[in-house]
Formats: sequence, C-alpha cells, structure tokens
Amino acid sequence: MRKFIVSALSALSFGPSPSAGASETVVREDAFRLTLPGDWTGGYDAGSHTWSYRTSQQSEGITVGILQRANGAEPQAIKSDFEIYLRARRDQELKLGGAEFILSEPRTLEQQGAYIARFDGADRVTKRRTQTLVIVNRTVAASFYYEALALSDQEFQQRASAIFGQVGLMQ
Repeated sequence: MRKFIVSALSALSFGPSPSAGASETVVREDAFRLTLPGDWTGGYDAGSHTWSYRTSQQSEGITVGILQRANGAEPQAIKSDFEIYLRARRDQELKLGGAEFILSEPRTLEQQGAYIARFDGADRVTKRRTQTLVIVNRTVAASFYYEALALSDQEFQQRASAIFGQVGLMQ
C-alpha cells in the first residue's frame, strides 16, 4: 500500500499556493507525484538517475532525485540520513552554482516520520533563482530542485509554492 506525504509540505511554504490554472502538467511516478503549472516536458534520465522537466521556453526546470534508504525506519536513522543528504545537496548546489551563487539557511520540519527541508539559492549576475525541497522518510531520500531565470522574487516564490505545494512522496 502506498502512502504519500503532502500535507507537511505546506508548513514550509511561503504563503498560499496559487490555484492551478487551466493548463498544468501532472507527473505520476512510482515514488513521487507533482503538479506543475503550465506545460512542461521531460522524464527520467537513466544517466543521472533523475527525472527532469522543463517549460517550453526553457526558463524553468525541476529535477527530482530519489534514493532508496537502507538504514532502517528508526527515527534516529532517518534523522541521520536527512542531515547527511541535506548537507550533500547544499554542497553540490554551491559547487554547481559558481562564485556568485548564494544559498539561504534551510527551513526544516519533522512531520509524519519524515524530515523535510527547504532552501533558496540565487545568482545575482545571471538572475537564476533556485529552491530545493529535501524529504527523507523511512523508505527514501528525495530532492526536488526547482530553478528559474529572470523571474521577480515574488513570481519565483509563487511558482515554487505552487509546485512544492503539490508534491507527493511515497512513504
């Protein structure tokens, strides 16, 4: 039986998620689901073991990484994996981002046996903004990495909240 964690994500949002418009892309995979506002294309990339989706204008993208956990379902093991995975994701994003890229401190939450973090990134030179959602529960460690070019802070936060407010992850 599959259970999805969705309600916990709204606690880390930046306000109400805008309602989905007439056009949306619904992604349903074995380990996760999400609803993207507008028309997006993409899918699984076997080379990187990730799912990647982009808008037709190529100005927005989301990359999803899912790792199966093997360290057990005890709360302490989940928390330890969460701390390791979160640190690895942040280190990787800083390396990829370049000299002008900065990350916010993560906002974290424990709910329904899962550890959740959300943090932002920004490059003032390229106007690229990112937001990453990390979830570690008893079965998986997952990252949802959203990036966009040339959106205002407000537009970016609205889009990120709309996307991350619709994430479901198998528990």
